[in-house]
Amino acid sequence: MRGLCSALNNKGICVTQTAEPGGNKGATSFSGVIRDIFSCHEEKVPILSELFLLLSARIYNVEQIIFPALSQGHWVVSDRFNDSTYAYQGYGSGFDLEAIRALIRQSGCDIEPNVTFVVDISPKIALARIKDPDAIERRSYAFYKRVREGYHAIAQHSPERVFLLQGCKSPRGLLRDALQFLDVKGLMKGKA
Repeated sequence: MRGLCSALNNKGICVTQTAEPGGNKGATSFSGVIRDIFSCHEEKVPILSELFLLLSARIYNVEQIIFPALSQGHWVVSDRFNDSTYAYQGYGSGFDLEAIRALIRQSGCDIEPNVTFVVDISPKIALARIKDPDAIERRSYAFYKRVREGYHAIAQHSPERVFLLQGCKSPRGLLRDALQFLDVKGLMKGKA
């Protein structure tokens, strides 16, 4: 993500970078509390609580970071957003997708990104790469298989904005593919 933001900045695009849950690290005690809950190794958060915590963090992120950045004409690059909620809490955990959609809409977070990049990698490889897993990252192979299937379904439903990057590539290869996708979509026109 840093590489993408840096490449966009080098092309003269003002970029605001954020991440979920909770916006930028260290931004507020609110986001810190939410990150602490998810980084807990022992405690399993019930799915409905997890969903409401994530949406609370997203509301804060949208209101405090994303909307102000967009109003200044910045591009916003976010590590996770609504598609992640559909993939993890919907497809992965089995929470009703329409209920998630309704909650996102009611929360005022139903803005759709122009582009969503999904780093597509087999669950086996992804799980092997995790060094210090948090509560969500400690879930089963079957969970991650459903999450990956969810991302594939989202990409199939919205191919105009969702692009699957091949996660087996190097960071440089992923960046090259992401920039090429932005160029093909015409989003880089007139940029240095």
